[in-house]
Amino acid sequence: MADRVLRRRVAKREIIARTGSAGDWRNWAKSVVLWNLALDQEHKPFLGGCTNCRGVITVNHASQPSQIVPTVDYTALAHASKFVAPGAYRVESNSFDQGSLEDVAFRNPDGSLVLLVLNGTGGNLAFNIAWAGKYASCKLPGGGVATFRWNFTAPAH
Repeated sequence: MADRVLRRRVAKREIIARTGSAGDWRNWAKSVVLWNLALDQEHKPFLGGCTNCRGVITVNHASQPSQIVPTVDYTALAHASKFVAPGAYRVESNSFDQGSLEDVAFRNPDGSLVLLVLNGTGGNLAFNIAWAGKYASCKLPGGGVATFRWNFTAPAH
C-alpha cells in the first residue's frame, strides 16, 4: 500500500529499489531487493521494519548438520531470472483477491508476456488465466511457483 502512495507522489521519477518479498514486484520499482538473503529457521536475525519477511534461503540450525532450504522467494527469483528479460516492464495483472495467490506479469523487449504466479498457502489452489479472449485453467500446489510465457500479437486495427 505504501508503495502505491509513493508512486502517486513521485509519478515522474523512477523508483530504483524496493526491499521486501516477491509480492512487492507489482509496485512500480525498477528493481527489487529481496530481504533477507538468509535467515534461520526462526526468521532471525530480526532487524525490525518487517513483520513477515522471509529469507531467500533458510538456514536450519535445528538439524545436524545444518540444512539450507530454498524458500518460495528463491524459486520466484529463479523463475524471474530465467523468463523476465532485461528491459522488461511490468504490465497489469490481477488475481482478484484470491487470498494467498500472488501474481505479477511482465512484457519482455521481444514482445513476449510472462506471468509469475505464487501460491502462498499449504494447499492446492485453482485459478484461471484470461488473455485476449482465451482462457486456461490451472492448479498450483501449496508453496508452488509457476511461470507462463506466451508471445503477444497486437490486434490488427
